[in-house]
Amino acid sequence: MIKKLSIIIFFSVIIIIVIFFILLNMQKNNENKIQKNSEAFSVINQIEKNKIWTASFQLAWNELADYLGENKLEFQDSESNLVNILNDRWITKQIIDDNDYYTLITDKLDGVETRITEDIKNKFGISVSIPTVDKRDNSIYIYSSIYKECEFPEKFIELEPNIFGQSKEKVKYFGVLDGEQYKDIKQNVEVLYSDTLDNPNEYAVKIKTIDGDEVILYKTQNNGTIKEIYEDLEQKQSMNIESIELSTNDKLIIPYININTTISYEELCGKNFKNSPWYLTDAKQAIYLKINETGVQLQNNSSIEGTVLSSPREFNFNDRFVLFMKEKDQNKPYLGIIIDDTEVLEKE
Repeated sequence: MIKKLSIIIFFSVIIIIVIFFILLNMQKNNENKIQKNSEAFSVINQIEKNKIWTASFQLAWNELADYLGENKLEFQDSESNLVNILNDRWITKQIIDDNDYYTLITDKLDGVETRITEDIKNKFGISVSIPTVDKRDNSIYIYSSIYKECEFPEKFIELEPNIFGQSKEKVKYFGVLDGEQYKDIKQNVEVLYSDTLDNPNEYAVKIKTIDGDEVILYKTQNNGTIKEIYEDLEQKQSMNIESIELSTNDKLIIPYININTTISYEELCGKNFKNSPWYLTDAKQAIYLKINETGVQLQNNSSIEGTVLSSPREFNFNDRFVLFMKEKDQNKPYLGIIIDDTEVLEKE
């Protein structure tokens, strides 16, 4: 029986961290072309409000550091906030199931595109296109990818299109409305944080999936790093005093998400590492993410006691929010997205 896919996440981290061995006295004009990046998230559209972070690039960076025999990698003549965050190694392979990720680091570049294509086909059952690798002498190639297919146990309902934030154009929404007839759907959802009296505009919910992955939606104005936002959410969750279940009168409203983009990390290229003749010539990743009403659901394996509200709650993600994805038994996410405008949402 063909499985209905609700969320397909394919971080084909074409982490073409293609690295080339050269002398330490590399020409300085290469450095002038590189812009420093102070963001822990990567911008995914021209408006520079929607941002995404994935574990796959971090895994590739870890492979690179291990290959070079360094716990931390630093540039010789410049500082990089992005490098500092990557060196923190907040995310490792341990948070992702072995069946869901693939990494390769090799200095044997002849036929590497075919090798990766066949490996991905054998492991994930999908076809990928690998860009031609520049096969100059004394080089290595790192490729990392994460592939996830998650499905909700109960399909959410398609809601009326509406605006998102301050946008004028309408986008598509799904979720669940008030009413006893939706009780089975509401069992898919767990409220992580809600304070309708003192902080009504900030809340978080978790959606369960058949596969055990969890989708977390956090409505917040926190502009920190992925780690800071996630730790802020954990702190809020520990303070939750309201019911963790959606009541008959509660509502959940979520926009459809559709991302298909390539991110290039030019700020990491063309710079020598300290005490090393190595530098990066290319670093990028391709990301495809789709979330709709048949999409992800997570397993409910915990319960928090709280007071039951006398008035209905509406968890409406119709303005800036952060989306996380994590595996059920892990305490760190493998995906984080700040959604702040309609660029990555499905239009009416």
